[in-house]
Amino acid sequence: MSSEKIEVVISGIAGIFPACDNFEELEQKLLNKEDMINYNSPKWPEGTYNISSALGVLKKNIAMDIQFFNILHSFYRVMDPVTVQGIKGSFEAICDAGINPNKLAGSKTAVVMSSYVNELEQTYITSERNLAIVGQNKAMQANRVSFCLDFKGPSFVIDAALNGGAFALRAAYDLIASGECPAAIVTSVNPIYGPEFSFFANALGRLNGDGKTKCFSADADGYTRSEGAVAFFLQRAQDAKRSYGTIKGVYANENGSRTVSFTEVCPQMYKNVLEETYRRAQIDPSQVAYVEADGHASKKMDATELNTIAEVMCKNRKTPLYVGSVKSNLGHTEASSFLISVAKALVALKHGIIPPNLHYSQPNPDVPALLSGQLKVVTEPTPLNGNIVAVSNINTSGCYGHVVIEGNPKTKNQKEPSTIPWLFIISGRKEDSLEAVIKKVEGMPFDEDFVKLTYDVFQTQIKGHIYRGFTLLNCGDKIDKEQQTREIKHCLVEKKPVWFMFSGMGSQWNKMGADLMVLPTFAKTIFKCHEILLPKGVDLLTIITSPDPEMFNSILHSFVGIAAIQIALVDVLKELGIEPDGIIGHSVGELGCAYADGCLTAEQTILAAYARGRASIEVDLITGMMAAVGQ
Repeated sequence: MSSEKIEVVISGIAGIFPACDNFEELEQKLLNKEDMINYNSPKWPEGTYNISSALGVLKKNIAMDIQFFNILHSFYRVMDPVTVQGIKGSFEAICDAGINPNKLAGSKTAVVMSSYVNELEQTYITSERNLAIVGQNKAMQANRVSFCLDFKGPSFVIDAALNGGAFALRAAYDLIASGECPAAIVTSVNPIYGPEFSFFANALGRLNGDGKTKCFSADADGYTRSEGAVAFFLQRAQDAKRSYGTIKGVYANENGSRTVSFTEVCPQMYKNVLEETYRRAQIDPSQVAYVEADGHASKKMDATELNTIAEVMCKNRKTPLYVGSVKSNLGHTEASSFLISVAKALVALKHGIIPPNLHYSQPNPDVPALLSGQLKVVTEPTPLNGNIVAVSNINTSGCYGHVVIEGNPKTKNQKEPSTIPWLFIISGRKEDSLEAVIKKVEGMPFDEDFVKLTYDVFQTQIKGHIYRGFTLLNCGDKIDKEQQTREIKHCLVEKKPVWFMFSGMGSQWNKMGADLMVLPTFAKTIFKCHEILLPKGVDLLTIITSPDPEMFNSILHSFVGIAAIQIALVDVLKELGIEPDGIIGHSVGELGCAYADGCLTAEQTILAAYARGRASIEVDLITGMMAAVGQ
């Protein structure tokens, strides 16, 4: 086994967040400094148990298409929403990585979930005894994801209270970095249903009364509880088609110290976790440009966290270390909080902008580094001055976690605009969903990387997707509505038969190969045929690219031009994995049939076309004419 270190990247993200249906909406709301808290949520009436009804709530109830995921209705009725969203989010994160989830079936992909309190467990177990023990069993949440997606790797749940995400990320990273698994899902879901858990959290003095989580501020008075879910797809860097960031080091550990009470943060143990993370990452903490801190919005816990960060990370630092916490924007998502903090850090890396904190008025007076400017809370969108960020996590149960992530700065491909449109394909369960996606893509600036990733996902059948659609995209800023070519169809046949039809004389026109020469495979084949014909005195490149309207007055030019185009198109289609179920052709197109069927080589095909054209010129034919009729 190679001793070379395996790099692990986050290649796919999916999630639902307070006031956000997806990661894209979260990005925009964070960068736009929006407050995602519902100050009059419908979960319970204001004043229940003397607690606020302000919460971070999802826009929609968690639900799934059970036919698509092949889940029995009787089981779905008692299935924990954490499991439901875990399955959906995992599927979406894999797609976001540019991979058809069906292609991972049977693989050693791992699933690691961070889970916490199940508010519905007792209700279901007492009312639906037959299946609820399976549907509501926290230990089986990750197993159900593995079962639905047919993964054969390790599958387990970690319950480390508010720190479970850090332990889950560490476990998944270690599984890949050790070579045990090629990929892993890391996911967490945190739904809220009733006021009871909020009552207990409030009794411990953790919650604020106004719904505003004032992280690191002098007037911090607790956090607001929130719903949320996120899923990451982790891969070996060598296998990934995209990268939101490379995990340079991740570590999580338990306090184990008797110097403080069980619910207090131990500065020394937290410091040990930070130092161990950077030792593993082999990175100097001073290289980190931004820390997404926990930000519990408790003056004492905030002070302990920031003072320890300053002690470890501000040595030899020449510029202030920016800090922030997503809890100020959307509240505390508990089991999902660490992973959602990672999502925010990835937003900063992706855009090169640190999203701002909300509700920060004055620095916590017990944090000297805030007062001196060594640490600086980000309150406005701020340029990220570097390519390394960190995410930190502390917990009232004495668990701590930290991860260091390096960005993946990538310059978009700058190519000359092409006259050949790009094919955008998609499949799904509902026609209107495909229509909405296609319209959105047609209105977006053209993004070659996005189109390629989407093609990789949908080029092969996704089981259960009964609608297929496509559109043609230009490479300009926006496609002309008059040039749009799109179609969506209901398709029950998993694989439709493909026929190659090869035309004969009359299908040629001047410049018929000019635009296609931008396709590398097509151009390579044409150059090959061109070199074969040069000793015969035939300039194939000129024949298929010249604008001369009289170019095809020569029957020889027609024969070799048509044959060369057909040979090159067959090569392009085969490179795309398109093999014909049937072949038909006439006239010179019969040579194309012979090439597609493997009866003739490219050289034999183009020389046969040349010989046919030369014979037609040299033979003494009777007087007559032929017309090619059609469009």
